[in-house]
Amino acid sequence: MNSHEIPLIEDLTLSRIGDLICINYDYAKQDLGDFIHRDERTFRRKANGTAKIYQKDVDWLIDSMIKTLYKGNETKFYTILKEWFPSLQRFNSQSDIRKIFTANLMGLVSLKADIKSPISDTIEFSQLIDKNNVLPLKTLYQKSFYNEISDAIFSYLITPNPNNSTSTYYGWNRLQKNKTTPGEWSTADGLCIAVYTNCKNTTYLKYRGSILESLWQKRDLDFRGFKSDNQMYPSLSATSLVAKAFFMEREFIKAKEIFDDLLYLWKNRQNYTYNNKKIPLSILCYVLNTMTLFEYKGPEVKEIEEMILKRAILNEKKEIQYWTQYEMTEKSLANTACAITALVNSYRLRNEENLIIPRLHACEKWICSSNWEDSFEIYHRSCTFNGHTINDITQFSQYTAPECIIALLTLGHNKKDPLIVNQLLSIISSRKNGMWSFPINSSIYQMWVTHEILMCIDVYKNAAD
Repeated sequence: MNSHEIPLIEDLTLSRIGDLICINYDYAKQDLGDFIHRDERTFRRKANGTAKIYQKDVDWLIDSMIKTLYKGNETKFYTILKEWFPSLQRFNSQSDIRKIFTANLMGLVSLKADIKSPISDTIEFSQLIDKNNVLPLKTLYQKSFYNEISDAIFSYLITPNPNNSTSTYYGWNRLQKNKTTPGEWSTADGLCIAVYTNCKNTTYLKYRGSILESLWQKRDLDFRGFKSDNQMYPSLSATSLVAKAFFMEREFIKAKEIFDDLLYLWKNRQNYTYNNKKIPLSILCYVLNTMTLFEYKGPEVKEIEEMILKRAILNEKKEIQYWTQYEMTEKSLANTACAITALVNSYRLRNEENLIIPRLHACEKWICSSNWEDSFEIYHRSCTFNGHTINDITQFSQYTAPECIIALLTLGHNKKDPLIVNQLLSIISSRKNGMWSFPINSSIYQMWVTHEILMCIDVYKNAAD
């Protein structure tokens, strides 16, 4: 077969696939259809066109359908596809059908490709949209880039020591070279990194279940939720992150339980006091971002939005200028960027972004004209439980460049903006052996830095051209 345009199949959509599964299969298998079609999570958002679908999404969908509906029988899967979508009947090769199926779901129906020759494993479809355009960030579309990261991260995985009966957990420590004590926060980071890199590392494939179970076992049933690596009791931010990790790993039942813990911690936040009894802005944003991820629309959402907006510094025209550092009057680029991202995405979930974006123009200009310097904040907390007061301290590092890139893209900046491209190129080139360190302390690799950079890259790749 000669090179030609992959055909457009108008009814080949996620919603249509979800309907067909629910109609044609028994209750047990309808769960997959419900997830694709009705579940208010990632695929629902992508099916509605508010986020791009990437090849890894379609690969997961195809693999899940083959496994769940046809017990691994690929021939039956492709036969059924041709029944559902008669336009596919003129194609005999399974690889042809898979490419057509993938291209249609990804919206790349004008893509010219040789149906017989396999599409390169080193790039995603998104790079092929314009073959004449050499992307300055082509590294982001190469599988070798992500393999390098996942292999590096999993070389630091902590596994139980057979000579130490107290060492029973799998995971990571926030200081990657510490290979004795897995922490909740860093283990959640590691799981998110595995998903962002579409990890095929053999260590991950072998121990994924053990890592998830180890993290789940660290859930605090008294306070509810999860604590950070060096904290004494659960926190809103750590519980938010662990909920995200289980969600990204598609462990939705446990993710929902952790999310319920987060709601509990929020409703009982008076039991956890900070320096001045004011929850830091960065933590408010963490919580709001998680609520958006879960597409939660309860009253807590607008409550947190209002708390964030009340922290903003306004000019005489009541326009938002910026947000400040915790307990200080000094401007904070990182906090401003975090607030923008959390608010816009939260409003966007209700299709109300037009109510918030115009209020952020001054912030946007300030971010674009500033030097993106990194910073950190110190939080002191105390908690009283069973008559005993527990105190802990947390240093919250803020890597400003990824935060600002995410904020600008969330506001709709062109991904080809030289400011964004140059900053992202600088970040990518700063990695060493597949890992990143926080610029303020560049001698130490930390899990959260790599997680944050990959999150930034994911936003960049999903942004409209």
